[in-house]
Amino acid sequence: MAPDLRTIVSVEGLEKRRAREIARASERRRNIFRVLAVHRGFGGPWWLELPEVHDSLADEADWNALIWAIEPEGLERLARTLEWLYSELPGEFTFETSWGDEPIEKLVSRNELLRIISAGRVGTRTRYRVSSTVTESPEDLR
Repeated sequence: MAPDLRTIVSVEGLEKRRAREIARASERRRNIFRVLAVHRGFGGPWWLELPEVHDSLADEADWNALIWAIEPEGLERLARTLEWLYSELPGEFTFETSWGDEPIEKLVSRNELLRIISAGRVGTRTRYRVSSTVTESPEDLR
């Protein structure tokens, strides 16, 4: 597998200070993926990256497939990471795990994204635009 798999959470207008606060807070949490604060160029936009998701890909993961083959433990950890990020990011954001191909954008609720992850259906070329509202109850996830 190539080392350029990127798992990114983008928030429009995310400032350096807030991105770094979230990254530091992730280091104190157990059972979630570490979050990095990343930016492009001097004064460029900031986003959050989860580099350890790459390590959770199954051996048979194929970037030409429609969905990622992620180990069950990795899917659980990814879901816990996003649940935690929901409390850190009250507004809309995007989530994608890709090799850099141009993604297809899909609007989802927060709970819908958790269902997609829990079912192991994370798209290889999908950028999930996650709404800021929860349209279902937590019981709907079960």
